[in-house]
Order: sequence, then structure tokens, then C-alpha cells
Amino acid sequence: SALVLTDGAPEPEATFYQMYNTERVEIFKGPAGFLYGPNPLAGAVNIVRKQPANSDFGTLGLQGGSFSTWQGLLDINQASADGVLSFRLGGLYRETDGYRDGRYGKVAGANPSFTWRPSQDTSLNINLEALSLDYVPDAGIPLIDGELPAVPREQSYASLFDKSEQSVGRAQIDFEHRLSERLTLRNKTFYRGLDWQTDGTLLGFVLPTPDGSAVVTRSLLVLDDDQEILGNQFETLWSAETGPLQHRLVTGIELARYQDVYTLDVGLLPAIDVFDPVEFATEPPPLIPGLSSAGDSRSTVIAPYLIDEIRASDRWSFMLGARYDDIDFEDDISQTSRSQGKLSPLLGGVFEATEDLH
Repeated sequence: SALVLTDGAPEPEATFYQMYNTERVEIFKGPAGFLYGPNPLAGAVNIVRKQPANSDFGTLGLQGGSFSTWQGLLDINQASADGVLSFRLGGLYRETDGYRDGRYGKVAGANPSFTWRPSQDTSLNINLEALSLDYVPDAGIPLIDGELPAVPREQSYASLFDKSEQSVGRAQIDFEHRLSERLTLRNKTFYRGLDWQTDGTLLGFVLPTPDGSAVVTRSLLVLDDDQEILGNQFETLWSAETGPLQHRLVTGIELARYQDVYTLDVGLLPAIDVFDPVEFATEPPPLIPGLSSAGDSRSTVIAPYLIDEIRASDRWSFMLGARYDDIDFEDDISQTSRSQGKLSPLLGGVFEATEDLH
């Protein structure tokens, strides 16, 4: 699995990411446990948001498209004359009726951020963000013998109960102070919250009927998920030389608490005709026994880490480091608890044949 971060802080699982306030996206390929712990087995994606700038500007964008889709974007920045204080506000609002019949969607978001620079060596950034997503999931079109049937592509086979409501909250404080040309201190305090309630139709098997038509079986997945992440990262950055070697050493410790409370149920929906779909379900479907699950888990992570970037020559550089994660996990519903520690080492080298070939 891959880990998604925003401004270097981990995100809840299954969040929908809106890029209205994104400056760039950084991708790390391969296992990244030495940086971010045990979750990024396949890689990590870091979404870097736009930060307050030392100038005054503002933009307002309006866009429209097919299926009654329209979107408004806002980006306003204000800074004091001396550059000590700056403020930036990003905003998003979007509505659409969707390609599939009845699959509307609505998204609203706001991201105010503040930066205080009392000196060239010190900065404090406060970033707040709230997102609200309200839409109807798309169940798609069933396949018959591996092929799409001759039905309108706008046709919907989802139930009348389908819905998805998601609220995302982010709060982050980043502090940086340069003690000298060689030593810098950094601290990141972060909070992430996700409240997700979704009911979505899942299409199953296509079965022939005596009249030569076909029906598709259906079920309704009912999810109620509440996730929270609270943590702090403290780092020191130190530059030094040992003989011909140049070092850029990062040492730090991360403290984090993860919480996930959820219920997942499966309801039985009546099958629906593929070529002439008529909905017969008139009330919430009965739950299928034995397919429900739930969790009420908390994890506490203490993780010191050290990374040394060593420059040996104009062409050779090396990376050496490790991160140790001490994890305490417990789930009240399953009555499960465990403690474990894991060391994630790093050793690598880069040879730069030319400026354009690494």
C-alpha cells in the first residue's frame, strides 16, 4: 500500500483529495519506512499545499461543463508591508449532475493559512482546512459474458438509498528556527479528521430470465467511519564536514495517535433487470447476517529517526539512516491489543554521470 500525506503529515484512509490549493505533488517510489514508518510499503505521495506569500494578489475562477457542472475557485493572498505577516485563503465550490442518471455531486472547501516571520531565521505557519463532499456513488454497468450490454451508458443500476457524505478537517502548525548556518530546528504539529458515511450499491452476478432478458444481483454496502490522527514531529537539521565528506544530517522523533471507529454492514437489494431496470426496493434493505464488521481501534506511535545525506564528490552521494517505530495498538470491539517495534534501515547511493543523468 502507499501512504498519502499533506504537507508531510499522514492522511486518513479513503480520503478524497481536492487539488484546488495544491502547489505540487511529490512521489516517492518504493518502500519508505525509513521516513514514514510501516505504512508506505509501495511508496508515498506528499501533497504540498500553497502557502502564504510575501505579496498581495487575488484570483477568482469560474468553470462550467457538461452535465450541469460548474466550479468556483478562490485564491487570495495579503501580506504586511514589512513581510512579517501574511495570509492566504483558498476556496472551492463545485456542483455536478454527473454522467450517470441521478449521480449528482457537491464539494465545498476552504483553506485559510497564516505565516509569521519575525526574522529571517524564524517562521511560524498555521494551516487550517475544511472540506465537505456530498455525492451519490456510481455503481457502474454490469457485464454480460465479459462485455457491456446494449444499454444506454447513462443507465443507473444503483438503489434509491445510495449516498456518500464526507467531512475532512486538517489543522497544522509548522515552526522553523535557524540557530546558525549549520543548525536548524523544525517542529510540525498536525491533526487530521475524517467523518465518512456512505451507502453504495455493489453489482453482483448477471442471471438469465425465462423471458430471454437478464437481471443483475445487488447488495448495499453501508459504511460509517470516523478517523482521527493527532501527532507531532520534531527535527534538527545539521550540516557539517568530516574530511572530504559533506553531511546533511536529519534527526527527529515523531509522536502520533491514530483512532478509527467504524461499522460496515451489507444489505440485500432485489435484483434488477439489465435492459429495463425498475427499482422495487421501497425501504432500507435487510442486513445480511454474518457479513457485518466493526472496529474501535487506537494506535500510539513513538518513532525516532536519523538520516545522513553524505556528499563524497561531485558525482557520488550516499544516504544512511534508520527509523524505529514503537507501536501500541488496541481495539475495544475485538478485544485485541498488541505492542511491537520495527526498525526500518536505509542505505543507498547515487552516481551522477552527468548533470542530466543520475
